[in-house]
Amino acid sequence: MRTTLLLFSLCATLALAADPQIGDSRDDVIKKAGKPTGRLALGSREILDYAHGQVELTDGVVSSLKWLTNEELARKQSRDRRAAQAAAEAQRHKIYLGETERDRLLADPGLKTNTPAARVAAWKDFTANYPEVPPPQDYKTAEEEVSKEEATTSETVSAAPAKPKPKLSSSKRRRYQRAGDTNMVDIVKRPDDEP
Repeated sequence: MRTTLLLFSLCATLALAADPQIGDSRDDVIKKAGKPTGRLALGSREILDYAHGQVELTDGVVSSLKWLTNEELARKQSRDRRAAQAAAEAQRHKIYLGETERDRLLADPGLKTNTPAARVAAWKDFTANYPEVPPPQDYKTAEEEVSKEEATTSETVSAAPAKPKPKLSSSKRRRYQRAGDTNMVDIVKRPDDEP
């Protein structure tokens, strides 16, 4: 039993010796931990990044250490993998919901018969809620129809004759002028108005 305990303690000491320790030189750290994945130099300070953590060197000697053991690193990597899998699953579920909603909207007879502007509004809401799901061709078709309607409306408005300004009696015009209504000041005088 004592031999087993002694052997276990010796193995643990050797395992710890492979990790960087405070007081190690930069060369010792690289021998023990290998080439760093990142490096930041700040004057006499240097920070080396590794999968296990960070080693801070001051004047070439380890002064601070944030280091995970192999077990801690394995647990962290396992947590990170599970989090990435959960995020990917959530993304797949969001896409599924978006595709389901898109199919429901496409099958909705009320949306098909609605005005192009209403269809565009519905598809804009859809793309805001499900940006990872492309909208159907109906969205582009409805946008084109709205553009055509707007062009036709603007042509109709520009072709309509301008409305004449109302003609007022001189007493009403003076009343507007005294009240400061600048919209009515430039009204053309009628021939029967007083000077």
